[in-house]
Parts: sequence; structure tokens; C-alpha cells
Amino acid sequence: MWNIKIIKPRCLFVVLLTVLGGLSGIGLSREGKSEPVSVVHCPNPKASLEARWQWTMEQIAKQPAPVWIGYSTERLMSERSFVGRWPVDPDYPTLSELIYDVRMELPERSDSGYGTADKVVKEVACLFEIDQAAKSIGQIQTSNISLTVYMNRGVLFWLGKVGTEQSFSLLRKLYDETDDEYVKIRLMGRITDLYHPRIVSFLGDVIQNEKSERVRKEAVEELDEYHSQESLDILLRTVRNDPSVAVREEAIDSIGHIETTAAEEALIEIAKTGSPPSVRREAIDKLRDTASPKVMDCLVSIIDKQDEVFKIQQEALDALADIENDRAMDELIRIAGNHVKPRIREEAIDHLSDMDELEPGNALKVVKCFQSIIDNQEEKEEIRCNALDALKDIEHKDVRTYITKTARNHPNQEIRRQAQEIVAEWIRDT
Repeated sequence: MWNIKIIKPRCLFVVLLTVLGGLSGIGLSREGKSEPVSVVHCPNPKASLEARWQWTMEQIAKQPAPVWIGYSTERLMSERSFVGRWPVDPDYPTLSELIYDVRMELPERSDSGYGTADKVVKEVACLFEIDQAAKSIGQIQTSNISLTVYMNRGVLFWLGKVGTEQSFSLLRKLYDETDDEYVKIRLMGRITDLYHPRIVSFLGDVIQNEKSERVRKEAVEELDEYHSQESLDILLRTVRNDPSVAVREEAIDSIGHIETTAAEEALIEIAKTGSPPSVRREAIDKLRDTASPKVMDCLVSIIDKQDEVFKIQQEALDALADIENDRAMDELIRIAGNHVKPRIREEAIDHLSDMDELEPGNALKVVKCFQSIIDNQEEKEEIRCNALDALKDIEHKDVRTYITKTARNHPNQEIRRQAQEIVAEWIRDT
């Protein structure tokens, strides 16, 4: 026989509350507050978790709605962090009260967002709302058993405390049996919470075989937590083979978080040869925080390639401008003065003009670069004027002397006029 315990709610009068399904804990309406909650304990806690689950599914048609199934596992967590609803509501039972007749005293606030250095073992419940007609899973929630659950009616079938292996096996089986995207994503989240050694291979199977783009993308995001050669291999396979550009871009984002030489080399290869251009641009974007010689070589080679797509070159130039070292500065100056594409030269000028607090040596280099562009009669007038406009904002002693001279006798009428306007503005400001 099943062991049934009735829990009566503490409070008789409540305000109607709409409970958001995305919150952790058992999300049931407060309507029917006076109805008792039935907690049904598994009569055979030594059976496998899958056997306990199957037995429960055979019983649920006889129960009043709603029906929940729950079990718990142990998790190493920060001492003052919690999963579930916070703070604890004194008018409602906690899961530990429902299951064990014990209410735990908790600190006044949770440090879930920050954690602490001290780790302790805590019991965490996984709770499934069951559609009785379809015998399928509705919402899935997770909660420390010490936290409040708002359960005012229906039945909770409690399967007991289980180990990580049994939980992983059941959740994987439930994942394989459902076609519902929401349920798959929620189950995936519960699986990755377990820190099981086969999680990476599970996520790899999902990414390779799942039809739903949304689910595959979610699996890639989950894989971001596992920085290993196995996860990198899966992500590279995804970048090469996945039919969805969105999923491939998500995989590149995850590769960018793996701080290994192999990951960097993979991003460099994708930046050079990936497809389509948006995938290459994503890889280039992930390289912008790295100033290794190989990354610098990659960015410069993309910028200098004459038949390269402009948007790709522009992304590489943006990345190069974000790298703060002397080589990056020298390359930007070279590109501004000599690149074969006028639009790239103009982009480089803009990047140089946006740099703040240049060291004296670099400021002099930039000044000479802009002067050379302004005086180059073969350069497009628009680019020469842009260089002049950028030059006026450089903090260097040679700038005012040069622009004043340009205002007097530069051979190009438009540049001379623009220089005169700059000088006039200086006079007004003084």
C-alpha cells in the first residue's frame, strides 16, 4: 500500500495569485486553498527509479488533478545558496515539511547569485507536473527541499532520494520519449544540473540528432559549461555540419569561451575559411580579446586579402582596433595609409581618430600618418578631408602648426577651406 499523508494549509484567506510557470517550486494556483494536499510516498523505495516512475504513471488516472511526481538528489552547493522560490513564505509548507514533517530554519537572504566559499551537500528535488489524460510531462521545476512550495490541492507522488546515476538514466529516458520542445529543454537543464560524466556525450548526441533548431541551440548553450577537448570536438563538428546558421554561431560563441590553444586555432581557421560570412564574422568577433601573434596574423591577412568580402574585412579591422599593443597600432596606421580599398582606409582612419590618450610615440605616428594622407594628391578628397578632421582631435604639439600651415597654402581648395574653419574655431574658443 502507498503511504498517504494529508497536509492542511496554514492560512484560510488569501489573495488570488497567478503563479508563473517559469519559477522554481510547484507552481499551482492558490484557488481551492481549503483543499488538502495529498503526499503519496513510494511503497518500494528500493526499486529502480524507472520502476518507481512507471508504477506511478499507472496510478495517476485514479487521482484528482493536478498530479505531480517528485524525487530528490544530493548536490554540492554554497552554504547560503538555494535553487527555487525565495524567500520562504511562512504561510506555506516547505517541501521538507510535506515529505519529512520537518521545517528547516534558513538564513534571512539567499546568496544564490554570488555563492560562498563553503560548500555543503543539499537535497534538491526535481518535480514534474503530469498531464493525466496524455500521461505526459507538463512543467518541470527544481527546488531545495527546504524552500516553500505553493501546493494547495491534488497529489504529489514522492519517489524518494536517489543517486546521480539513476536520475541521469530516468531523465535521459524521459527526454528520448518526448517530442515537446519545452519539455526537452527543461529535461536537458535538469540533466546538466547533475554534473554526470556522460553529460557532454549526451549533449553531443542532442546536437547531432535533434530535429528542433531551438533544442539544438539550447544544447550548445549548455555545452558552454564544459571546457574540454570532447566538448571542443562537438562544437567544431556543429560549426561544420549543423544546417542552422544560428546554431553554428552559438557553437562559435561557446568555442570562444574555451581558453585553450586548440580553441584559438579553431577560431582562426573558421575566421579564414568558414561559411557563410556571418559564421566567419562571429569567429572574428571572438578573436578580438586575444592578442596572440597567430590571431594578429589572421586578422591582418583577412584585412589585406584583396578579394575578401568587405564586411569580413570590416569585422577583422574592428577586432584589430580593439587590441592594445604596438603592432596593432602600426598595422592600423599602415592600413589607413596604404590599403587598396578606399573604404577600408577610411575605416582605419576612423579607428585611429577614436583612440583616447595616445602615448606620445604613438600620437606622433598617427599625426604623421594623417599628414601623409592629407598631402597625398592621389588620395580621394573625401578621405583626405576625413583625415584632416581626425587630425584636429589628436593631442600633439605638431597638430596646430600643421593645420595652420594647411589653412594658408594647401594646394587643394576644399582641404584649405576645411583647415581655415578649424583654425577659426580655435580662435573663437580662445
